[in-house]
Amino acid sequence: MTSPQEVWITGCGAISPWGSAWQDLPTFGSKRDLLKPEAGKLLRMAEYDSKGILNRRGLRYCGSGTLALACSSVLAVEDADWQDQEGLAFFAGTGFGNVSPMFDFLYRVLNEGPAQVLPMASFDAALNSQANYVSVFLAARRLNRCFVGMTAGLEAVIDAIRWIRAGWARGAVVGGVDTINVDLESWLPFQPEESRNGVSEGAYSIFLESAESARQRGRTAIAEIRESGLGFHPPAGPPPDFSFWFSKFASGEPSTYRWLYCGNDLNQDSEAQFLPLTRLYGNALGARGLAGVQVACLEAREGATPIQVFDSHRQGNYAAVTVTPPTPNSKS
Repeated sequence: MTSPQEVWITGCGAISPWGSAWQDLPTFGSKRDLLKPEAGKLLRMAEYDSKGILNRRGLRYCGSGTLALACSSVLAVEDADWQDQEGLAFFAGTGFGNVSPMFDFLYRVLNEGPAQVLPMASFDAALNSQANYVSVFLAARRLNRCFVGMTAGLEAVIDAIRWIRAGWARGAVVGGVDTINVDLESWLPFQPEESRNGVSEGAYSIFLESAESARQRGRTAIAEIRESGLGFHPPAGPPPDFSFWFSKFASGEPSTYRWLYCGNDLNQDSEAQFLPLTRLYGNALGARGLAGVQVACLEAREGATPIQVFDSHRQGNYAAVTVTPPTPNSKS
């Protein structure tokens, strides 16, 4: 019998504002065409009409970040073929989770319903407003139950895992989006030369559900998440000992895992252990962790060893999840 503690990734969706830029995106030091047929199920982002899917529903007042995140989440749900109107949770990663206008808008959305609240009434900065995202997504999918987590980076993934394992939700959409820091030219792979100001780097979403739920629906796993954990160290303190911290929640030795680091504040001596994704994905509190998980999904599909995805942000918080290849009993 499948343990209810197992959490599977059964759907992925991504939106790139400049779809052609993804064709030569390197992963783990090698060139990979993410648009080839075997990757199409995971990352559908070639010239995707992000506004079309939502503007047809009258939602034409949203910022680009909200549109991208909502559309990537729709793709993830479609990829997972989730049809249930109940038991679905939403978690969005961003650095603006503590802005009071978002909570005010979210309160109105959940109590009055998205049809009664215009998305343009939300606080929507250059990057995403999660409350706006929820309104857009609900109106697009017409779901009647929604939970929202307002966190950053991989913390949103970990929150969703906890909800599923606690039985509070059977499935969860986890999305992240952010903008590129225009002061660092190394963070500009998604922007054309003539436009380098406040352009979203795109959005990434995954669909998580319990293995029990997936089996009942006849779904197979793209990848599995075996462990997850959070850590903290003062920003002014020494870099954390990741090997020691990893052993706090992971089974097995760190040497048996591949490392995918999505942050940007390790010292130079430590960077050799990780694949620094900062120059690929930007300093995106919401986006980079989800982007790292999707890259790990691609590796997992090829039967790679378990991949430990780390994320960090300036507040001194560290998050990690272990993405593993599907076990034989989770494949078709």
